[in-house]
Amino acid sequence: MKKPCSTVLRIFSVFLITGMSLVSCAGKSGVPVHFVSIPGEISRYNDAGFDNRVPESRVQAGGYIYAVGSRKGKTIRLEPLPLVPGEEFRVSGLQSGTYTMLALYYSPELLDKKAADQLPLPGESPDEFWSLVSSSDVAETLLANSGAVALFKDFPVRWIRKPLVEAALVPLSSERFEGPDGVPPRCPATNGLVKKQFFRLEPNGAGRIYVMLSNFDGAGIVYAGTVSLYSASGAKLETKTFNRDIPADSPESVLFTLPLDDVSYLYLEYAAEGDRALPLFYF
Repeated sequence: MKKPCSTVLRIFSVFLITGMSLVSCAGKSGVPVHFVSIPGEISRYNDAGFDNRVPESRVQAGGYIYAVGSRKGKTIRLEPLPLVPGEEFRVSGLQSGTYTMLALYYSPELLDKKAADQLPLPGESPDEFWSLVSSSDVAETLLANSGAVALFKDFPVRWIRKPLVEAALVPLSSERFEGPDGVPPRCPATNGLVKKQFFRLEPNGAGRIYVMLSNFDGAGIVYAGTVSLYSASGAKLETKTFNRDIPADSPESVLFTLPLDDVSYLYLEYAAEGDRALPLFYF
């Protein structure tokens, strides 16, 4: 007579364990997102396929993601979410459902609340959105020309099955360098800090960009971290990491082949003294 009770108990245990497993799977709250590249992230392998051994950086790669979206006519803004290279990233805090538009803004530093609250909500026109976020009001004033954004339409958030979402962070910068003979942007003193910055490249027919990392008479770049070239869609095309001081008698340089697109982006980590023009040249 006790056997049926034992069977019922085992069946109940199976349901309990199964339920716990479902809760465990769903308990990892948030939608997993994999960014194809993170600004400043150092590749594990170099171009030759060997371990990429470089000095330790003065600044950490990664930063914060700010999610701004709309659902059922309401605007949703999440608290900043830490983004760490090599660690799983999830957009947590979104209720299940479909979000009409969702923007994931990247910033290497925490934004103050006033700036975060002004990050634009994507509208019905993607072209208008990209024009707005590329303006100086957003790219420079809110994100210091060091931010990027991934844009989604009809973004689904599910309770149990959360498929991995691939995303590209498109650089945002109002600091332009026009080719083939334009004037490079300024490189003001960073007061000992390492600055992370994007520059919008408009080569107008030029095929390569040359970056001279140097200083003269106490003015110029005195430290170089990672230098990268990004496409207009946010793909990292080439990268070089130095992570070292730049003495006046030991400059460094980078030569990148530009894509055929009208626009691409240069990412530069640097510390500077004085106030010189950034030594950029088109070829």
